[in-house]
Amino acid sequence: MDKNFAFLIVTGAPDHTEFGIDLLAINITQEFRGVKFIPQGVHFVYASSKDQYGNPSVSRSGFIHYFKNGEILVKEWNRENEELQNRTKGDIEEEKKRIRENLKNLDRFLAIYDYENIGKWKNLTNTLTEEAIKRMSPEAGIIRNEVEFKSCPDKDRPRGNATTPIRNVKIRSVDDESMYLPNMEVISETQPKYSKLPERYNQFSSPSEKTFNNVDTINIIDKLFNEISTKSNLLEELQFSFIVYLCTLSIESLSHWRQIVSLLCNSEQAVEKYKPFYRHFVNIIRHQIPEIPIEFIEQSSTNTIYIDIKSLLRNLELNDCKDISESLQKHLDDTISWTFDDLLEEDPEDLPQIVEIDT
Repeated sequence: MDKNFAFLIVTGAPDHTEFGIDLLAINITQEFRGVKFIPQGVHFVYASSKDQYGNPSVSRSGFIHYFKNGEILVKEWNRENEELQNRTKGDIEEEKKRIRENLKNLDRFLAIYDYENIGKWKNLTNTLTEEAIKRMSPEAGIIRNEVEFKSCPDKDRPRGNATTPIRNVKIRSVDDESMYLPNMEVISETQPKYSKLPERYNQFSSPSEKTFNNVDTINIIDKLFNEISTKSNLLEELQFSFIVYLCTLSIESLSHWRQIVSLLCNSEQAVEKYKPFYRHFVNIIRHQIPEIPIEFIEQSSTNTIYIDIKSLLRNLELNDCKDISESLQKHLDDTISWTFDDLLEEDPEDLPQIVEIDT
């Protein structure tokens, strides 16, 4: 056994199951027993079953694990939930010992780790440590791409207010729609442990606070940094949420990643105040953005990701970080053909409007 790598042993997975580790997904056969020569570090293992006609399930689940050199990790297929889980029967340590002694016989049943994309994967996970993985992974250890909710008893369902006139209900703002939705509770054991991001404003915010927070998010960023243990935690969360989305197609994780990116991109004052942090932030997103699906990377005024990155570049240049800005622009131009012209010119929509009044 080569002690410079780790090994993943999988038992009971059905024929044609989609199996993935990091950036490579394959359809396995009945002879598949796992993966060999896994390099030390953070890796995402995931799977998705297929129906009798060979169509992939919309449900995809997996786990993130920090593999160590010489480690043997054993997982089994749960037929009821159609996902990989920890071994439930027998003495796991004794089983690992037998596997280690018989690795040569298992060799032809083990797929070789995909080294073609190892550099790209390391760039997407270079802030993640074993401790960070443990901190953000769900309590159950399994990450699913669909949010699971606890059932809502009828007595807890929201009721309409009979004293509220119908005409008044109709003109409520979109912000109030949540009051009519069921008070569903997420099953926390199955969801990543992300930080709760501060809102830009609430019902008690003054008009001036709302306006300022929409123009520059420094107040929200300051509040967030005061609530989390360290700023590096947010960078770890940025990478964790992105690879969860990339590997499981979780809309919730994509949304969380988008909120963090939007928050950090739209503050000129934060770039000035936290320059070292922003250097790390830019280095992370430069590798993430080219991995976003093609439908999200169109260069247009309606693409919110493109708009946020343009705002970030402008804020960098206004704070003597032109070298970072130019490096990011070149990378995005080379990888996804994004270009950014007239960064320091005011957006016409932000300029004061002159209104002529006839007297």
